[in-house]
Amino acid sequence: PPRSTLFPYTTLFRSLLNHFAEIFDQTAVPTLIAALSDPETRRSAADALGRMQDAAIPQLIKALEHSDTRRSIAVTLGKMQDERGIQAVMQLLGHKYDPARRDGILALRDIGLDPSMIPALTQVVETRVAENVFDDGGLARQEAAKALGELGSPSCISPLKVALGDPRWYVRESAATALGRIGGAEVIAALSIALQDQKHEVREFAAQALRSLGCSVPDERGVIGGIEQMTEDAMVSLLCEVCLALTSGGRPGLDSIEQRREVAREIGRELY
Repeated sequence: PPRSTLFPYTTLFRSLLNHFAEIFDQTAVPTLIAALSDPETRRSAADALGRMQDAAIPQLIKALEHSDTRRSIAVTLGKMQDERGIQAVMQLLGHKYDPARRDGILALRDIGLDPSMIPALTQVVETRVAENVFDDGGLARQEAAKALGELGSPSCISPLKVALGDPRWYVRESAATALGRIGGAEVIAALSIALQDQKHEVREFAAQALRSLGCSVPDERGVIGGIEQMTEDAMVSLLCEVCLALTSGGRPGLDSIEQRREVAREIGRELY
């Protein structure tokens, strides 16, 4: 039923929700689940469902298929700290529809991320749905990239490098920002290549990420028009920073600025 019919008196309904867990059994769960769709009653409904715990969890898991309340239900399940609910939320990351995967990731970010989620998030980033699927907007991959950046583990670098090649520019943009939160020589090299992305938004975020890692990135046509439009001196200056980062672990052979410049010029020729 319409929200105005179901919840005509929001303040009164919120008060009733606070007592549902004590007064009713599992027959109240559908009404409480419906209340999750209304921002005015969502918190009270989630609190009541949390207190009902065992009676609520099976119905909440079943209700995860409802797109209009999926994220709220997923967050509610996660905050119950019950293994059944957490597993159900994690399974959303393998859902066949992009919006469901996105809701699952958003819920996990609300609940709290931990390193055990990296494999599932990596799978989301690396899964490409056929281009003719109407809901493949890449939003799940974008949220997965953000989550990997928030986790900040070196094991997140590889999937984020995959995301830098995603067909959706906003996924690449989020991947660049996420990599900037992790840092390291491998990250600097990947972000330097991202400066030649076709979308200026991606180039700008890659440049910002490099600057956050202490690299000197020209504020000129290199960011606006791509690395292919940099002057030779500007490109060499940037790529020298990459060489310096790559040799910071003590690798021999690139000790002098002249050697690093020569390698930088070679990398530049490969980029063309």
